[in-house]
Amino acid sequence: MPSPKVEKAVLEHTVSVLRDSQYNVSETARRLELHRSTIRNRLDNARAEGILEESEGLNDPNVPDREQYLSARTKKIAAYEKKKKKGDWRKPVMTTITPEPYRLKVFGDPHLDADGCNFELFERHWMEMDNEKRIYGICVGDWFNNWLKVLAHLWKKETTDPDDAWLCLEYLMDERGDCLIAACSGNHDDWTHGPADPVDLLMKKYGVLYRRGAIRLAVHHEGCDPMIWAIRHKWRGTSMYSAAHWGVRAVREGWGDDLMVGGHIHQDDQRMIVQPDGMIHHICQVSAFKEFDEYADVHGLSGQKLSPVWDYVIDPRLPRTNPDRIKVFWNSDAAQKYLEAIS
Repeated sequence: MPSPKVEKAVLEHTVSVLRDSQYNVSETARRLELHRSTIRNRLDNARAEGILEESEGLNDPNVPDREQYLSARTKKIAAYEKKKKKGDWRKPVMTTITPEPYRLKVFGDPHLDADGCNFELFERHWMEMDNEKRIYGICVGDWFNNWLKVLAHLWKKETTDPDDAWLCLEYLMDERGDCLIAACSGNHDDWTHGPADPVDLLMKKYGVLYRRGAIRLAVHHEGCDPMIWAIRHKWRGTSMYSAAHWGVRAVREGWGDDLMVGGHIHQDDQRMIVQPDGMIHHICQVSAFKEFDEYADVHGLSGQKLSPVWDYVIDPRLPRTNPDRIKVFWNSDAAQKYLEAIS
């Protein structure tokens, strides 16, 4: 059945749109919201009516040739392979620690520029770190409040000069920064969007393994079974019954880490999960040094708190099935006496 004759006005409008589209049939079809075959039929009719000159050629879509495609394809694959080699935070960073028993201090969110930060407590625990005494540390981030942009008005409620807080961290890093094994940034730290992250630069200066948001370590102890530590500022998985519920969820999702550490919610909770084969996962939800927080007061964000710094005594000589391989203490003196007793 022949196609119905198209009115001359419609043909003239179609040719006008074609010319505005630089004779691109696909673009003309998009503008008129018609199929390409319909446009081509109209253009054939327009030529027959003398509305479209024979000399007015049509342009096909600007499809790249095969060499251009192969070049672009090679670049895309190379970029992916580079990203794959680097991996995400789940790819462990290798580090080596003494095979002898040692203490590991886990620092919760410092928030050093907050008036409510218990700086004396932070300083005391920080200065306890000592390489010769085998006392090391890790931190879960949020080093500063770092109020920026829409939250900048909150500086009015703080009397702490941010410069003083930064000066204190620089000094303490110079004193004990070489004892800090690893750290990650918190959500407050990630609000910095300058050309460089000053906390990242400071950590790298003292050889601290540092990563945005989370870092995972493969800890090698010569002659002993290795350990995997997963340090993450904020884990997924919440429960009204347990601040460390995220650890239970992570283990059920297949995480096989010996020590899993989280911060962010300013609460403390300790969990141990034992697998059928005897493998033990130690879960540490650590609170913050920011003891007085107006935001938490206003919104009723209260939760259980023990200490913003946990003291683990780790004995890598013991098997992964021994609960005393990673043992937590809430008192530095008790942790040190235990370390000396098993050394």
